[in-house]
Amino acid sequence: MSLIHKLRSSGVKKRLAIKKEYISEKTGNAYTTLVIEKMAVVSTGSIEQTDDNKYRYYIIDTIDSNGAGNMEYAIKTTNKVDVKLGTQLTFFNVRGGETAKGGWYAADRVEIKTK
Repeated sequence: MSLIHKLRSSGVKKRLAIKKEYISEKTGNAYTTLVIEKMAVVSTGSIEQTDDNKYRYYIIDTIDSNGAGNMEYAIKTTNKVDVKLGTQLTFFNVRGGETAKGGWYAADRVEIKTK
């Protein structure tokens, strides 16, 4: 099961995924993947700049397979917002894949969630 399928099937609130085309930064090839258009999560307060001048946000997903929350992982994106523990974030076009070390998640951008 892909990482995006796991996110989509987690919890009571099913996440809608659509197909979207991207160009690989590494190969330049076009590919189509499933993305979650809009995903609300909570920041752990940690962010790091990566070697490719992007930002990795460490987050807590409030939905897990039991509907209880506290699934922690990182999402990488291009823009930086100031976060602290508990900051509510919205990521746009979240996608992911599996690697030998586990997996990765990326998004087109992140915003601080507004009410």
